[in-house]
Amino acid sequence: MESHPVIWPNHNLFLEIGFTSLLKNRFCNHQFNEVIFVDFSIYNIKLFTNDEWITFLEKTAMRIVLIYDKHMEALANYWLRVSLRITRAIAIRDSYRFLSIEHSRDYWRPSGKKKLTETELLILDLFLAGNSVRDISYRLDFNEKRIYTLQYSLEKKLGIRMKAILTI
Repeated sequence: MESHPVIWPNHNLFLEIGFTSLLKNRFCNHQFNEVIFVDFSIYNIKLFTNDEWITFLEKTAMRIVLIYDKHMEALANYWLRVSLRITRAIAIRDSYRFLSIEHSRDYWRPSGKKKLTETELLILDLFLAGNSVRDISYRLDFNEKRIYTLQYSLEKKLGIRMKAILTI
């Protein structure tokens, strides 16, 4: 029986074609019938700043594997730490090795060097919702300087400026 990957959200045709071709490779001997591969790329960042997405996917009772790009490693680390339903998180550059060899949960965890905090995730969510530094400062009762510091920390961990994220 041929195995077809389930990818969510399913609007990345290149990821779907790539995974389908990798699964047809003679070196791939894994079945992914009960796995949801999550397109955890920067283009989908607005989906991953709160727990609605994980609650939605948990209803499927399928294992969850995050496929993240270089900008999303810190966010992948955050969700891997807080959700037991996520079984693996792999960088897009490692997906061939993931599908081609035996793997264990610990080996395929992100490096752990970059991790977002809950406060940084909240700040990111508020920025993506269109709030200004002043709005966030007022809403969270933080000094504006602290918001700028958290914004800088986010930009450093994600490897991309907030202005660029907001244009995605």
